[in-house]
Parts: sequence; C-alpha cells; structure tokens
Amino acid sequence: MLHALLIVLPLGLIMAIGWIVKRIGLVTDTGVAEMNGMLYWVSMPAILFRSTIKVDPAHFSNFPFMCGVYGVFVVLPFISWALARVRGLPREKLAVSVLVSIRGNNVFMGLPAVTIALGEPGLVSYGIYLALSLVVYQMISIAMGQLALSGEFSIRSLVETVRKLAGNPMLGACVLGVAGAFLGMGDLPVWLDQTLGILGNVGSGVALMALGASLQIEHILSSVRRVWNDILIRLFLSPLMTWGALTFMEVDPMLTKTAVLVAAMPAAVNNFVLAQGMGMDGAYAGEVIITTTVFSILSLTLWISLLGV
Repeated sequence: MLHALLIVLPLGLIMAIGWIVKRIGLVTDTGVAEMNGMLYWVSMPAILFRSTIKVDPAHFSNFPFMCGVYGVFVVLPFISWALARVRGLPREKLAVSVLVSIRGNNVFMGLPAVTIALGEPGLVSYGIYLALSLVVYQMISIAMGQLALSGEFSIRSLVETVRKLAGNPMLGACVLGVAGAFLGMGDLPVWLDQTLGILGNVGSGVALMALGASLQIEHILSSVRRVWNDILIRLFLSPLMTWGALTFMEVDPMLTKTAVLVAAMPAAVNNFVLAQGMGMDGAYAGEVIITTTVFSILSLTLWISLLGV
C-alpha cells in the first residue's frame, strides 16, 4: 500500500501546488482559464494524437476488450440511475449522476496517472483504450444523461451532440490518430515524435496544476453527504466492474490495468459544462467533480495496490 501511495503522491502534490498558487494569487482565474485553453487546444490533442496513431490496427479487432468496456458503459449508468432514485434525488440531480457515472477525467488526470503508474507500456495501452472507446463513451454517456433527464431519447438532440463533439480538438486528435494508424503512419519522423512528446509531457503537469487551481474544497465534508452515491459509483464501482469484465474476457493484463486505472478517475471537469448546457443541476455537478477529485487520491492508492503495480 505504501508503494501505491508513493505512486499517487506526485499527482496529489502537483494538484496541491496548483491549489496553493491560485490561493496566494500567483495565478488568477483568467490564468487558470488560459492554462486550460492551452491544454484543451494544444498539449492534450498532441499527446492523444501521438498515442493513438501508434496503435497497431490489429487492436481494432480486439472484441473481448470492446465487449468488456462497452458493457460497463451501458450497465453502469442504469446502476447509478437506480441508486439516485433510491436516494430520492430530483430529476436534474439524478441526470447528473447518470451522466458522470462513466464520464471520468480520462485525459487531464487519467493520462498523468497512467504514465506515472505504468510507464511507457501503460501509455501504449492508454492509446489503445482511447482509440477503441472514446467516441462510444461520449455518445453513451450523453444519450443516457439525456434519457434520465427527459425520460425519452431524442435523435435530434443526439445529432446536435455529435455536431458539438465534431469541434472537440481532443476527440478530433484521436480520430486523426486512429485514421493514421489504419494508414500505416504510426512510425512518425523523430522530430515530430519528439515535439509531440514534449508537448504531452508539459501538458501532464500543467493539467494537474490547473485542476488543483480550479478546486474549491472549503465545503468538501458537507458535499460528501450530498454526493456519496456518485463517489461510490465513480471511484469504486466503475473500476471494479471494468476489472471484472476484462478479467472475464481474458484481456491482456497491461491493457486491463490501464483500463481499470482510467475507469477509477474522478468525474471529468467538462461534466459541469455539459450539465448546465443540458438543463441539469450544474451546482450538483460541480460538487461531484470537486469531491471525487479530492477523494480519488485515496481511491487510486487502493486500486494501484490491488492491481499490483
């Protein structure tokens, strides 16, 4: 357990540094927004493109992996829905719980976590995971959130979601990377590979600092009482179900470890924007994001220890 804690410790320390520099005024809200903009448009797309273009096209026929991961994507929102109903949450909060159940912080926190815990082999598996799951995860999570909110499924709304996703640079980088992998372009020129690698290395640290700077943890304990079901689903049930499904499907151990770590990530920051845009309870989404992010330092220590990393 101590070994696992030491692996996770750099994540927590970098986020803590981000939180401190924001609180003492070295970085303003505008600065945090600008950092997030650089990450969103430059650093993260660079590393996602680099990771996915190197994926062997043979992995796109890895049906055991796809069945295991997609199965969790489909089942977990219904479990979250049922638990939120048992709690008696209003529809706007219930829809947030459904939305965030599979929308983890896979990039801004997942990438640094996998890199630190699993090294280069994990980064390769991370590229495979994104290439095979990112588009499906986006569509299922948003469709299920909409269904939980309105009680019906709208093709028009789904088409509008696809249109908005088309302008997402990180999703676009993955799509371009997958296309390049199929075209046999994975052997990048050294100068380009190094450029993308440097951008990615910079992005990992900045992403954690920006995430820490965005946290407002003053009321964290009271938030736990309101969002405990989302903590349970996001930080514990999601990785547990992923591990069980991929073990049952006999997926490669390194790919399984990577997928479990990604599944254990806290709620993605963009859930707040999505929740507001879809008419859900934005304040509740913010509480889920902050609380799961803080407690993920402890839960990730547990999962890394259990995985034997």
